[in-house]
Amino acid sequence: MPLYVKAGSIIPMGPFLQYTSQKPADPIELRIYPGADGKFELYEDEGDNYNYEKGKYADHTVCMER
Repeated sequence: MPLYVKAGSIIPMGPFLQYTSQKPADPIELRIYPGADGKFELYEDEGDNYNYEKGKYADHTVCMER
């Protein structure tokens, strides 16, 4: 079955998780489909508390330019 993906898409792939504390989501594979500019932002926090409100989180940005 063909899979159609928009040019410039960046799609994260990782293990299936049913809840945040199940296990770490490592590794995360980024599938990059060239053909146009693309941008992806990955947000990570501890997943089991409200420390993100105090700024304890990580933002990762991946940009692709043609």
